Amino acid sequence: MLLPLLLLFALWATPTFAQWANEPSGATLVLNCPMSAADCVGGVVRGTWLDVYHNLTYFDPGNAPLSPLIVARASLIYPNTTGGGELGWWDNQADRGLYMGVYFRFTAGGSSIPGFTKLFFLRNNANLAGGSRTNGVFLIGGRDAVTRQLVFGINTGGLNNSHVCGGGGELCYPNVSSGNFTIGQWVKLEAIVCASTTTTAQNGTARWWINGVEAGRYTNLNYGSGSTNEFWWNQTWDGEAGLNGKGFTGDVHQDVDHLVVSAIPASACNTTTTIDNPAGAPGLVSGFTATVGGVQ
Repeated sequence: MLLPLLLLFALWATPTFAQWANEPSGATLVLNCPMSAADCVGGVVRGTWLDVYHNLTYFDPGNAPLSPLIVARASLIYPNTTGGGELGWWDNQADRGLYMGVYFRFTAGGSSIPGFTKLFFLRNNANLAGGSRTNGVFLIGGRDAVTRQLVFGINTGGLNNSHVCGGGGELCYPNVSSGNFTIGQWVKLEAIVCASTTTTAQNGTARWWINGVEAGRYTNLNYGSGSTNEFWWNQTWDGEAGLNGKGFTGDVHQDVDHLVVSAIPASACNTTTTIDNPAGAPGLVSGFTATVGGVQ
C-alpha cells in the first residue's frame, strides 16, 4: 500500500516542481504570487508589491493552468482606448538579474493596426539601488488573428544596442525560434533579464522561453549599469505613436495565472553567447518607441 501512495505523490508533485525548468541554479526566490488577489498576500518573500489602481479583474476562467481557480485580468473594452491595470514588485536591493516564470493568456477581439502591446517589464526603476534607470519590456507583436510573437523591447533612450537588436537597437526579436504563441491559449513564459555592468559594457542579458522552447537569446546587450531588480505588469495597448488602443476592433484581455520571480547571481547571466539576430523584423510590425527614462 505504501508504494502506490508514494508513486501517486510523486506523480502529483512532479509537475509543480518542474514548472520553471529554466530558472538558473543559485537563484533566490523573491516573489511567488498566485495572482488570485490584488495584494499577493503571502507571496512576497522580499521587496515591495504595489497595485497602483486596484482595477484589475479577478475571476475563475475554468482552466487556470497552475494556481487553482482565480486569475488576474487586465482589459481594454472596445471601443474605449484606455483600460487595464498596473501592478508590480521591486526588490529592496540591487540584483544583477531576475528570472521570471509566469502563465499568461492574450485575447484580442478583431484585428489590430501594426503596433506592439506591452506586457511584462523586468527593469530597474523604483529602487535604483545605485544603478541607472533602465526600462525593458516583453512586447506582444503582430496582427494575425491566430498567432502573435513575443519580442523584448528596450524602452530607455541612450542605450545603444544597434549592434545586435533591430528597429534601431530597441527591438530584440526572437533569434532562436519563432517566439510565436496562440491567441486565446495559456502560455508559459520564462525569462532571464540581467543588467550590463555599465551602460556600454555589452554584457547584459535577455533570454526567454515560450512553453519551454527557447525563443530569444541575447547576452551582449547594453542594459543599465549593474542592477535589474523590478517586475512590472502594465499595458500600452496596440503600440505607441498615437495608437494606444485605437487599432483594436474588439475587446482585448491579458490574463495572468501565477507569477514567480527570482534574483539570480551574475554567474547565471552570461552562460551562453548571443545568436545572430536575423536582419530586420521577421515579417512583423513597427510602432514601438524608446523613451528617455521611460517607465511605461
